[in-house]
Amino acid sequence: MGTILASAIVDKAEIILLDTTNVRWAATELLAYLNEGQRAIVLLKPDTNVTTDSYALIAGTKQRIPDGTSDYQNATPTTLPAGIMLIDVERNMGTGGATAGRAVTIVDIRIMDTNDPDWHAATAAAEVKHYMFDIRNPKVFYVTPPQPTSGFGYIEVSYSSLPADVIISAAITLDDIYSDVLLDYILYRAYQKDADYSKDVGRVQGYYSAFRGALGFVDQKEQMEAPRPAGRN
Repeated sequence: MGTILASAIVDKAEIILLDTTNVRWAATELLAYLNEGQRAIVLLKPDTNVTTDSYALIAGTKQRIPDGTSDYQNATPTTLPAGIMLIDVERNMGTGGATAGRAVTIVDIRIMDTNDPDWHAATAAAEVKHYMFDIRNPKVFYVTPPQPTSGFGYIEVSYSSLPADVIISAAITLDDIYSDVLLDYILYRAYQKDADYSKDVGRVQGYYSAFRGALGFVDQKEQMEAPRPAGRN
């Protein structure tokens, strides 16, 4: 969660657009571009908005990340943000969602299929040993052993989540480091409004390139500075 107000970013955009009185672009329109930009950033760089929480599984092997609706299996229902893509399954959290347990490891589903073709019909158990995930189906994952029909388990899951839209007086959903990236996106969308009728097409391309370039730079910097196990470069 950021600390920079949406209004501060919109104000900067208005100055650059030479429209501080909102004659051509209403503040509500620029705010809509900001919220659209947050979603675009998460789509291009899923780790910019990660949710990690305890989540109830359902019977069987096939599971889905939270979809933004109530966790109906929980005794005290909670609503987790809607997911875009699974990032990791860290550990078991018992049958109540609050007791840390065995770590969960990822395995290749093709290896499971080859070594044990009947693993989807194995004896059910609440404690998860392994999970399987295919990036081509980013909201779905599989667990083994299968979950029982009752007394199901909870896992701690990390997933890329849909950023919440903000009002003009609130802080941005993403980290403050993305404030300038959001500004570039707002300007790209604002100039796109007139691109078919003026020379603004160059500005559109320039600000979109700046938007994509800044995301790539942040991603490269994060990879360089990410913690690594001892002995690895």
